[in-house]
Amino acid sequence: MGQTRSSTCPQVILVGLDSAGKSTLLARLLTGQVVETSPTIGFNVGSWDLDKKTSLTVWDVGGQKSMRPNWRFYLDNCKALVFVVDSSEPGRMMEAHRSLKKVLSDDRLRGVPLMVLANKKDLPNSMTIREIALFSGRPPPYRRVPLPYRRVPLPTGESTSLQASPPPYRRVFIPE
Repeated sequence: MGQTRSSTCPQVILVGLDSAGKSTLLARLLTGQVVETSPTIGFNVGSWDLDKKTSLTVWDVGGQKSMRPNWRFYLDNCKALVFVVDSSEPGRMMEAHRSLKKVLSDDRLRGVPLMVLANKKDLPNSMTIREIALFSGRPPPYRRVPLPYRRVPLPTGESTSLQASPPPYRRVFIPE
Protein backbone atom coordinates (compact mmCIF):
# COMPACT_ATOMS: atom_id res chain seq x y z
CA MET A 1 0.00 0.00 0.00
CA GLY A 2 1.37 3.45 -0.88
CA GLN A 3 2.10 6.16 1.62
CA THR A 4 -0.83 8.54 2.09
CA ARG A 5 -0.63 12.25 2.68
CA SER A 6 -1.95 11.75 6.23
CA SER A 7 1.04 9.58 7.09
CA THR A 8 3.53 12.19 5.87
CA CYS A 9 1.95 15.27 7.48
CA PRO A 10 2.03 15.99 11.19
CA GLN A 11 -1.23 14.71 12.67
CA VAL A 12 -3.37 16.76 15.03
CA ILE A 13 -6.18 15.00 16.88
CA LEU A 14 -9.31 16.94 17.94
CA VAL A 15 -11.17 15.30 20.81
CA GLY A 16 -13.68 16.50 23.37
CA LEU A 17 -17.20 15.80 24.52
CA ASP A 18 -20.07 15.61 22.05
CA SER A 19 -21.37 19.01 20.88
CA ALA A 20 -18.17 20.83 21.90
CA GLY A 21 -17.75 22.11 18.33
CA LYS A 22 -14.91 19.94 16.99
CA SER A 23 -16.49 19.38 13.57
CA THR A 24 -17.38 23.06 13.23
CA LEU A 25 -13.79 23.96 14.12
CA LEU A 26 -12.39 21.54 11.54
CA ALA A 27 -14.76 22.83 8.85
CA ARG A 28 -13.80 26.41 9.71
CA LEU A 29 -10.08 25.60 9.48
CA LEU A 30 -10.49 23.82 6.14
CA THR A 31 -13.00 26.10 4.39
CA GLY A 32 -12.80 29.38 6.25
CA GLN A 33 -16.56 29.23 6.78
CA VAL A 34 -18.89 28.16 9.55
CA VAL A 35 -21.01 25.27 8.29
CA GLU A 36 -23.90 23.34 9.79
CA THR A 37 -22.66 20.01 11.15
CA SER A 38 -24.29 16.93 12.61
CA PRO A 39 -22.96 14.69 15.40
CA THR A 40 -19.81 12.87 14.29
CA ILE A 41 -20.13 9.10 14.22
CA GLY A 42 -16.57 7.90 13.78
CA PHE A 43 -14.32 10.68 12.52
CA ASN A 44 -13.78 13.49 10.03
CA VAL A 45 -10.35 14.16 8.61
CA GLY A 46 -8.87 16.92 6.51
CA SER A 47 -5.59 18.46 5.46
CA TRP A 48 -5.06 22.00 6.74
CA ASP A 49 -2.50 23.99 4.75
CA LEU A 50 -0.60 26.36 6.99
CA ASP A 51 1.45 27.73 4.11
CA LYS A 52 2.72 26.57 0.70
CA LYS A 53 5.08 23.99 2.18
CA THR A 54 3.36 22.94 5.39
CA SER A 55 0.13 21.12 6.04
CA LEU A 56 -1.35 19.25 8.97
CA THR A 57 -3.66 16.27 8.90
CA VAL A 58 -6.44 17.06 11.38
CA TRP A 59 -8.61 14.25 12.76
CA ASP A 60 -11.92 15.20 14.40
CA VAL A 61 -13.03 12.19 16.45
CA GLY A 62 -16.61 11.75 17.68
CA GLY A 63 -17.19 12.75 21.29
CA GLN A 64 -20.32 10.84 22.27
CA LYS A 65 -19.86 8.73 25.39
CA SER A 66 -20.01 5.54 23.30
CA MET A 67 -17.27 6.87 20.97
CA ARG A 68 -14.73 7.98 23.59
CA PRO A 69 -13.18 4.52 24.08
CA ASN A 70 -12.28 4.71 20.36
CA TRP A 71 -10.13 7.82 20.81
CA ARG A 72 -7.18 5.54 21.59
CA PHE A 73 -7.21 4.19 18.02
CA TYR A 74 -6.24 7.62 16.66
CA LEU A 75 -3.23 8.28 18.91
CA ASP A 76 -0.43 6.32 17.20
CA ASN A 77 0.89 9.13 15.00
CA CYS A 78 -0.50 12.05 17.01
CA LYS A 79 1.86 15.05 17.03
CA ALA A 80 -0.52 17.41 18.88
CA LEU A 81 -3.74 16.90 20.82
CA VAL A 82 -6.44 19.57 20.88
CA PHE A 83 -9.11 19.01 23.53
CA VAL A 84 -12.17 21.12 22.71
CA VAL A 85 -14.53 22.15 25.51
CA ASP A 86 -17.90 23.88 25.25
CA SER A 87 -17.37 26.91 27.47
CA SER A 88 -21.14 27.53 27.62
CA GLU A 89 -21.78 24.19 29.40
CA PRO A 90 -20.35 24.48 32.93
CA GLY A 91 -22.37 21.43 33.97
CA ARG A 92 -20.22 19.26 31.69
CA MET A 93 -16.78 20.54 32.74
CA MET A 94 -16.15 17.73 35.23
CA GLU A 95 -17.10 15.16 32.57
CA ALA A 96 -14.77 16.93 30.14
CA HIS A 97 -11.96 16.95 32.70
CA ARG A 98 -12.40 13.21 33.38
CA SER A 99 -12.35 12.48 29.63
CA LEU A 100 -9.23 14.59 29.13
CA LYS A 101 -7.49 12.90 32.05
CA LYS A 102 -8.37 9.47 30.66
CA VAL A 103 -7.07 10.16 27.14
CA LEU A 104 -3.90 11.74 28.54
CA SER A 105 -3.18 8.61 30.56
CA ASP A 106 -2.21 6.87 27.30
CA ASP A 107 1.60 6.57 27.15
CA ARG A 108 1.60 7.31 23.41
CA LEU A 109 0.79 10.91 24.30
CA ARG A 110 3.88 11.31 26.47
CA GLY A 111 5.54 14.52 25.32
CA VAL A 112 2.77 15.32 22.82
CA PRO A 113 1.69 18.99 22.98
CA LEU A 114 -1.78 19.57 24.39
CA MET A 115 -4.04 22.54 23.73
CA VAL A 116 -7.32 22.94 25.60
CA LEU A 117 -9.51 25.01 23.30
CA ALA A 118 -12.49 26.77 24.90
CA ASN A 119 -15.17 26.98 22.22
CA LYS A 120 -18.47 28.88 22.06
CA LYS A 121 -17.06 31.94 23.82
CA ASP A 122 -19.59 34.07 21.94
CA LEU A 123 -22.49 32.64 23.96
CA PRO A 124 -23.72 34.80 26.86
CA ASN A 125 -23.09 32.37 29.72
CA SER A 126 -19.73 31.08 28.57
CA MET A 127 -17.12 30.44 31.22
CA THR A 128 -13.89 32.38 31.34
CA ILE A 129 -10.60 30.68 30.51
CA ARG A 130 -9.68 30.98 34.19
CA GLU A 131 -12.90 29.22 35.28
CA ILE A 132 -12.31 26.40 32.79
CA ALA A 133 -8.69 25.99 33.89
CA LEU A 134 -9.74 25.85 37.56
CA PHE A 135 -11.96 22.83 36.91
CA SER A 136 -8.88 20.68 36.69
CA GLY A 137 -7.44 22.07 39.92
CA ARG A 138 -3.70 22.46 39.79
CA PRO A 139 -2.16 21.24 36.54
CA PRO A 140 -1.59 17.47 36.68
CA PRO A 141 1.83 16.07 35.75
CA TYR A 142 0.83 14.91 32.25
CA ARG A 143 4.46 14.98 31.02
CA ARG A 144 3.80 17.03 27.93
CA VAL A 145 4.57 20.36 26.35
CA PRO A 146 1.96 22.80 27.66
CA LEU A 147 0.12 25.12 25.34
CA PRO A 148 -2.05 27.89 26.71
CA TYR A 149 -5.82 27.66 26.74
CA ARG A 150 -7.39 29.36 23.71
CA ARG A 151 -10.84 30.90 23.37
CA VAL A 152 -12.77 30.45 20.16
CA PRO A 153 -16.18 31.86 19.20
CA LEU A 154 -16.54 30.12 15.83
CA PRO A 155 -19.68 31.83 14.48
CA THR A 156 -18.16 35.30 14.79
CA GLY A 157 -14.80 34.19 13.47
CA GLU A 158 -12.82 35.89 16.24
CA SER A 159 -9.72 34.13 17.56
CA THR A 160 -10.07 31.22 15.14
CA SER A 161 -6.85 31.47 13.23
CA LEU A 162 -4.04 29.39 14.64
CA GLN A 163 -2.00 30.70 11.71
CA ALA A 164 -2.18 34.12 13.33
CA SER A 165 -0.97 32.69 16.62
CA PRO A 166 2.52 33.47 17.85
CA PRO A 167 5.36 31.44 16.33
CA PRO A 168 5.62 29.01 19.30
CA TYR A 169 2.36 27.35 18.16
CA ARG A 170 3.88 26.77 14.77
CA ARG A 171 7.02 25.22 16.29
CA VAL A 172 4.93 22.86 18.40
CA PHE A 173 2.89 21.55 15.48
CA ILE A 174 5.63 21.48 12.86
CA PRO A 175 8.85 19.56 13.49
CA GLU A 176 11.95 21.64 12.80
